[in-house]
Amino acid sequence: MGRPCTQKATLTAVTATAGAQLVYTTDGTTPTANSTKVASGTKIDIAGNMTLKVGLLVGSTVSGIVTRTYTEPAPVDKKTIDIYVNTDKVSWTAVNFWSWGGDDSHSPVNKNWPGDKVTATTTIGGKQWYSKQFTINGNDDFVNLVFSTGSGTPQTVDINNIKNTTFFEISDQQESGKYLVNDVTGSYTDIREIKAQMAEGRSSIYDLQGRRVSNMQRGIYIVNGKKVVIK
Repeated sequence: MGRPCTQKATLTAVTATAGAQLVYTTDGTTPTANSTKVASGTKIDIAGNMTLKVGLLVGSTVSGIVTRTYTEPAPVDKKTIDIYVNTDKVSWTAVNFWSWGGDDSHSPVNKNWPGDKVTATTTIGGKQWYSKQFTINGNDDFVNLVFSTGSGTPQTVDINNIKNTTFFEISDQQESGKYLVNDVTGSYTDIREIKAQMAEGRSSIYDLQGRRVSNMQRGIYIVNGKKVVIK
């Protein structure tokens, strides 16, 4: 969860009277000569939902009261997502991540095409995956991607509006000279969750012969009463 935002308000006196001050309240009550006094141009913090009232104090008289109501902006929910890419079908030995979109904070570190090169892999579900992390800065944020190899050729089609951890397999099929990409997230997020449960001793896993197993390879298993396919 993001932290609540603090706004600021600048209090400005519009008067030709020498020695005039500003008085204000933040609880909705009418300011008096005994309220908080500040000089013109003072900035004050506006935290949460607040009704600000500001008046001009000349001598002991308060006049020209202005009311402003502030509503706390909704907190921004940030999250880190992982994008995994498998290249078995196209035999790439590295993947370039070209990224953009959303709130415009997702440009690659290398601003020139083909973007950020990833050569290290991690093994999940018996396959090798190239991966990169992105920060999604709110419910309306997303990242767009193109994968490529070498100096940017060959490349994939555009992949749009990604907001969550996703597993992609680059297909050997092409469209207009660009490789298609398959989203296989369901098969591999299940594996990660099951392995985490196994590590915590929370999963009951059996093969189709009813034998309990502690290490899953490729195959079909019964996990907590549900059939799971490990590819």
